[in-house]
Formats: sequence, C-alpha cells, structure tokens
Amino acid sequence: MRKNLVFATALMLASAAVSIPAYAAGWQKNDTGWWYATNDAGTTWYANEWQWIDSNGDGTAECYGFDANGYMYENTTTPDGYTVNADGAWTVNGVVQTQAAAAVPGNTASNQEAAPDVTGTYKGNYDGHPATALIEEYNGFYYVEVDFFLKGDLPPYVGNGVFEDAWSRFAFNGDSLIFTDLASGQTVAFVKTAG
Repeated sequence: MRKNLVFATALMLASAAVSIPAYAAGWQKNDTGWWYATNDAGTTWYANEWQWIDSNGDGTAECYGFDANGYMYENTTTPDGYTVNADGAWTVNGVVQTQAAAAVPGNTASNQEAAPDVTGTYKGNYDGHPATALIEEYNGFYYVEVDFFLKGDLPPYVGNGVFEDAWSRFAFNGDSLIFTDLASGQTVAFVKTAG
C-alpha cells in the first residue's frame, strides 16, 4: 500500500510539473500568436510599441511591432501604416529594416564614437497621421522638429546611431529612424526622404 501511495504521489508531482508553463525572457508563442517576454517569469512583455530585437544573436536587430495585447504583428500593414513580413519584421519596399544590435538600448555602445550625420527630412506616421521629422545641424549641435509635437535639441549621442536622454530615444540606421517617447512608450518609425 505504501509503495502505491509513493508511486501515486510521484505521478501527481510529475503531472503538475509538466503542466506548469516554462518561460524565459525572449520570444514566446501561444495559440494567439508570438509575443516577447521581457522577464524570465513571462509576466511582462512589449505591448503597443515597436522594438529592435536581435532574435537570432547575429549582431543585427530587426524592428518588430506589438499590438495593445502584446502580440507581434505579422504579414500585414500595422495600424500606424508600416508593413511587416511573415516573420513580423518591419519592411520598406520589401526590404527588412535592420540596425546593429549594439545600437539597441541595454547593449554597450562606445561613447568615444563620433556622431553620424543625421541631418535631413524623415517621413513617418504618428497616430495614423503622416508625420515629418526635420533634423538640422547648427554649430555642432543637432536640432530636431517633429511636426507639431516635438521641437528642441537632439538628445546626447550615446553611440551606434542612438541619441538618447531620460525622455526620448532617436535610433538611426542608414535612412531609417525610430523615435521613442520614453515616458509614454509611443514609437514612431521614419524613413529619410531623398533630397
């Protein structure tokens, strides 16, 4: 009888262990879709924002959009007007937009690196409306104006194409710019226009 009780208890514990979901920070998938856990418990995730993520550890990050429930957009045009492929990566004219993973916040960037020339006009979409970001250089400082909601000096350069302070982040990669309002989490993607 004791042997059966020990066996039944062991079987119950094994069954319980199998039914507990295992999480780790990173990509997760359930019946609804893909989402990105930001902690090992799987209790926090990206939602209602764009994030640069180096999914395969190759040193190159792709940009992914997440809906209000935290699920990655895939193979669609997002509500803010951007196209993502079947893998969920942001594309422009069918080309996946990338940046060096070191430019992603949380990775180490060299503060000795000279800031790139980011002057120009960038077009994007903010809350469903076309938006323009104009960046000009005056006496060694960058000035930014994003339509009606942002005017002022570009934050300090932190390296790898990223200008950031406690309130905002501007991540440049070639002709693309991702602006993030760090207080609200609102993210806007821009593409540099010719001329």
